[in-house]
Amino acid sequence: RARNIGFARLQQLLPDLGERADAWEASLQSYDDALDGLADAGDGATFASTEPVADDLLEAAGLSNVTPPGYRSAALNETEPSPSDLAAFDDLLASGKVDLLVVNPQSEGPVADQLRRSADGDQVPVVEVTEAVPDDADGFVAWQVAQLNSLTAALGQ
Repeated sequence: RARNIGFARLQQLLPDLGERADAWEASLQSYDDALDGLADAGDGATFASTEPVADDLLEAAGLSNVTPPGYRSAALNETEPSPSDLAAFDDLLASGKVDLLVVNPQSEGPVADQLRRSADGDQVPVVEVTEAVPDDADGFVAWQVAQLNSLTAALGQ
C-alpha cells in the first residue's frame, strides 16, 4: 500500500512519468542490440583485462575471462602484480589464446602500458573501455553503445 501511495504521489509530481519510462526503455534498444552483437561476435572468444572495468559485461556477453589469476587478484585488490604475474600475462598474450585485451585509459600506468605494448606486439586487439562517461559523450547509452561496438569490432579483426 505504501508503495502505491508513493507511486501515485510521484505521478502527481511528474505527470509524464509513464512517457519518460517508455522513452528510456526505447532508448535502451540500441544498447540491447549492441550487446547482442557483441554476444554474437564473441561466441567462444576470450579476453584478458588490465583491470576488471568490463569483465562483468564481457562475461554476460558470453566471452571467457582468461586473465591470469595472480594478476587478476592484484588488480582486484588494487596492488601491484608480482613479476611472475606479469610474466604469466605476457606469456598468455604471446600464446595466441587471447582474442582481446581490455584496458581502461582513465587509470593506465606503467604495468598497463607494458601489457598494451605486449598485446600490440603479439597482434592481440586492444580495446579501451572507460569506467566513467567521457566529457565528449552524447549521453550514457551512446557511450555504452560505442564501447560495445568497439569491443565487437575488435573481435572481427
